[in-house]
Amino acid sequence: MLLLISPSKSLNLTNTTSMIKWNTRPFFFKESLMLVKELRERSLIELSDILKIKVNLARSVFAYYSNWNALSEFHALSIFKGSVYRALNISNFNLEDFFWAQDHLLILSGLFGILRPLDFIKPYRLEMSSKIQILDFKNLYAFWSSAITDFINNEIKKKKLNFLVNLSSNEYFNAIDLNKVNASIVNCVFQEYKIDRWKIIGVNAKMLRGLMARYVITNKIGSINDLKKFSYDGYEYDDIASNNECLFFRKK
Repeated sequence: MLLLISPSKSLNLTNTTSMIKWNTRPFFFKESLMLVKELRERSLIELSDILKIKVNLARSVFAYYSNWNALSEFHALSIFKGSVYRALNISNFNLEDFFWAQDHLLILSGLFGILRPLDFIKPYRLEMSSKIQILDFKNLYAFWSSAITDFINNEIKKKKLNFLVNLSSNEYFNAIDLNKVNASIVNCVFQEYKIDRWKIIGVNAKMLRGLMARYVITNKIGSINDLKKFSYDGYEYDDIASNNECLFFRKK
């Protein structure tokens, strides 16, 4: 089983996985440096426009790229601190959890394409949907699609995996050419019943993606049947609503 999650905009630059002395280099390191070079040449106003954020928020990101060579590095799994990562809660992972995650968890990234948990990276912000043209590629989807898809297929073949479990957002998942993935793709959907219909509550869904990832990693889940056993605070697998492509976890 291979898990996919998204990065977060918010970063944690103080908490590190100090128990892990080992680290890896991002697989698409050269491509990332190409993007950094392009971003370093953009003004604060241009960067603000690319990221679709206000200028005052763009200042820290502008500083990241301007001072790139001097920035400290962090494990990918420790640098993000959004809802998914708070729920993932790596603070009490043991060594086995980290190394299992290294082999089974991938973080999709606008700057790095694909990140493994123990890849050493510098602080950044670049969403996959950011409007930036690189070389002859009109956007980051075009830039990364083939590379990400090929990497995933190589992991599937090398590790003899049967399932790709998507816990990422559509923004990042759309970077994959799904028609070329050589494994069954399973999406996990989390819904609550509100008034008269089932509805995805964004904040809760993000938290549950993190909890699901934690459940898989800490229990070393390898089958879809075991994945279906996940439950949390009233959320349980709904066999009637689910199918081979979507597993629904619902809370009444």
